[in-house]
Amino acid sequence: MDTLSDPYETKQGIIQGEIISPLLWVIYYDPMFAKINSSPHSGYHLKASLPMNIHRLDEHFEENIEVKLIGYLDDTTWFSDTITNLENNLKIADDFYSLANIKINKEKTKLLTNDDELLKQPNNKHNLHFGNDLVEIEIIPKRKDEQNLLCIFHFYNLSFHTNFKYNVTGGLHPISYFIVDPKKYFGFIKSLKNKKIFFLDQIISNDGAFLKTWEEIKKSLTNKSGRQPKWYDFLKDNIVLNPSTNRLQFTTQVDNMSNDLGFPRPKIIKCSNHSVPCKNQWVAFWSQRVSTIVYGKILEKSHFPGDSPKVYLEHHIPHKDTSNSNYNTTPHSTPNLLTPCNGCDLHDSFYIGDVRPKCIISYLSNFTITLHVNLIKKDNNRFNNIFIVHKSDSELRADTYKDFKMRTDPLFRNRIITSQLITPHLYIPSNINHRLVNSLLLPNDIFSEFYPLINTLASFINLEFYTDGSLKIEDDNPRMGFGWIFTTDTRLNMRFSGATKHWPSSTRAEIMAVLTCLIVCPPNSSIKIFTDSQ
Repeated sequence: MDTLSDPYETKQGIIQGEIISPLLWVIYYDPMFAKINSSPHSGYHLKASLPMNIHRLDEHFEENIEVKLIGYLDDTTWFSDTITNLENNLKIADDFYSLANIKINKEKTKLLTNDDELLKQPNNKHNLHFGNDLVEIEIIPKRKDEQNLLCIFHFYNLSFHTNFKYNVTGGLHPISYFIVDPKKYFGFIKSLKNKKIFFLDQIISNDGAFLKTWEEIKKSLTNKSGRQPKWYDFLKDNIVLNPSTNRLQFTTQVDNMSNDLGFPRPKIIKCSNHSVPCKNQWVAFWSQRVSTIVYGKILEKSHFPGDSPKVYLEHHIPHKDTSNSNYNTTPHSTPNLLTPCNGCDLHDSFYIGDVRPKCIISYLSNFTITLHVNLIKKDNNRFNNIFIVHKSDSELRADTYKDFKMRTDPLFRNRIITSQLITPHLYIPSNINHRLVNSLLLPNDIFSEFYPLINTLASFINLEFYTDGSLKIEDDNPRMGFGWIFTTDTRLNMRFSGATKHWPSSTRAEIMAVLTCLIVCPPNSSIKIFTDSQ
């Protein structure tokens, strides 16, 4: 059976409604596209890069794209970095149009540009060489068509999806989960990207319990200038439990460390037969012998032939300030004070040098972490001197313990290395949830209560809730209350309660409880709601 249709000529052009039209245009246009894309005349260049890992910011994913033209049927859009390159490519196209006997209306050409010189042309017109013709075309400022295009995308709820899949590793908690202010979101993202901050892990303490101060964060940035950003203020207002200590409302997982953990080490001296004295250099390390952190001021460094680099420390121990009667301090906010040790079991009796210190410890240099320490009280008796460490004891304990485990525990080390090789599956809260919250609830100031709930539940597929609602009528002033509790993971202790008014009924209260459950659940999840409604 012959299934081919009868042939026909297309002398008068192609009817766009014909099924065969797109295929014919591909056949016609493909040679021209191939020629233009291989021409030496540049198009428009796009370049983007992202670091592969937050601990190795110099290693990047890179994408370079050059776009010269795109077309669909009889609509063709040309891209170029200069008018000269554009005219050269149009010359090639005009030759092709003549060869293929394709008729185009050159006078309908319009130029969208951000070139200041072109935008100053009289009457917004420019004479463009289009092949053998000189065509006067209209110049359109970039914002006019961009705004129209954005309106169209918003009206039809359109979105872009690319084939680029880049996953920055090194952290478990993307910071985009936590900066959920819909009005300032993109401004926050731009600032964070410029500072190369991708994960919350980069700006919290290593024990996962505290938000770092802005001064601490700045030390890790390449560009340390500028004032405290607004996204940092937003985080303090929304995820910090105690602003005076920066204690987080939650404790994060802390499996997001690089292989070397990024801790600063003492500078290694050149190999020689002599030790080198040091001044005002401090370190700490985790001692397996006493199962705690050990602080010390470096007296000397050595790097003898055939031996590993070592540091000789005057041992210092924590000092409790009895004059401070503030009972509201936490381990993180308590000043980390040190005073010289009068002697303990850690003393190395083989040390030959300064006889004033009573407790000397020798330790491998690369197994210690450098500290920033200042003298705050000096006494004639050196053993009464008091020093302050510019980092809390609780955080340094976590740092030194992780450093110790990385060296001594193969299972711990393999888990850290594996976490760097395997990209975690990131759960991104859906914008649908945010739109539902913004459109269904009032007043606006309660939105911030729902955003953390959305972020926390984003990783769940199966969710279970218990809901309740009630109506109370007193003195012709009816009130409806409602609430729910999340029971899939009771460790989260997640619950919500609220009130509403207008058209009072117990059914409406129950519905509000169910509604506020649903709008915080991720799309395509399975939800069970237990309610006492009949």
